[in-house]
Amino acid sequence: MKVQGLYCDFVKQQNLRQIEEAESKLEDKDMNKLMFTDQSNDVSIDDSYDSLVNDDENKIERKKVEENITLAILRMNKPEWILIVIGCITASITGARESAHYIIQTKLATIFQECDKNVQKRKFLLYALLYLGFGVISLILHSVQGYVFARSGEALTKRLRSTAFQAILRQGTSFFDRKENITGALCHVLQLKPSFRHGCWRSSWIFILVTITWLVLVFLPLILFGGFLQMRLTAYYLSKGKHVTENAGKIAMEAIQNSQTVMQLTKESCFCNEYCEILNTVDRSFITRAHILSILFSITHASVYFSIAAFISLGTFLVDRDTVTFEDMFLYVLLEKNVSVSLNKSYFRVLNAVVLTARTIGRELALYKMSI
Repeated sequence: MKVQGLYCDFVKQQNLRQIEEAESKLEDKDMNKLMFTDQSNDVSIDDSYDSLVNDDENKIERKKVEENITLAILRMNKPEWILIVIGCITASITGARESAHYIIQTKLATIFQECDKNVQKRKFLLYALLYLGFGVISLILHSVQGYVFARSGEALTKRLRSTAFQAILRQGTSFFDRKENITGALCHVLQLKPSFRHGCWRSSWIFILVTITWLVLVFLPLILFGGFLQMRLTAYYLSKGKHVTENAGKIAMEAIQNSQTVMQLTKESCFCNEYCEILNTVDRSFITRAHILSILFSITHASVYFSIAAFISLGTFLVDRDTVTFEDMFLYVLLEKNVSVSLNKSYFRVLNAVVLTARTIGRELALYKMSI
């Protein structure tokens, strides 16, 4: 070392390398600290940005789901608006024809008050020709009405199924891994709901447009209250039994698709018992619903016939006092009876089915689109 030879040079070089390595380690530590702080800031900024974006997306999704689904589905039937307008016009004419029919029926009942036989014959001939004309008009109206509503409803059904199928095909693999989205449940959505919507289309519009032309507000609150209760209870039981029937379809589809595995494991009785248990649950629910709806049905119909009895009693009293004529009383009672009885048909159930099915299909389509 004193001579400052070759060994001394080696030692100095080794010390210099150790010092450089220590300095580089310190620099690396400082750089790592800076990078970690920058990354944490970036992560916090990204998280806050993602949370804001997700909040905005959730708000947009909620707005999409909360918009009027029924009108959105009706807009899908826009290409057939000419057919729908024609059907609405024919339904309105049908309602006016019904009112004219009741008036002629009343006039026909008062023909026998005429003493002159020739006058009776002329009136009989006139009313017979009017009935013949009404028959021809009814044939034409019902034919046109049935065709246009069936055509528009079939187009809407096809469009709904196509839209739902396209939305399902655009989903990711995680969508089909869920238990509620197996093949049986998706086929149930595609097959049953649009066809049920098509079956309800014609009856609901005919009911609204026919009855609105000759609606009389007598005993109507009680009738509407009973119909409203039937609608709400029907919607409740349908939503309650929907998941049960879908579970039954899932079990049947799984057993059929994996039939060899089920046979090898001798699990046929297990699947059969589970399927029968679900069907028994549905059957018990249907029995309860039938009893409740039967009670409401009897109350609303009884109110109709009680109102008819009250009208007849009041009418005979007024005719006895010469306040009104027999023709006016008979016409009023006949109109009221037909209006009240028609309101208590199954139109409330059909109208509720239209709204409920449209909402469920539209909501499912909206959720499908949002999960793409």
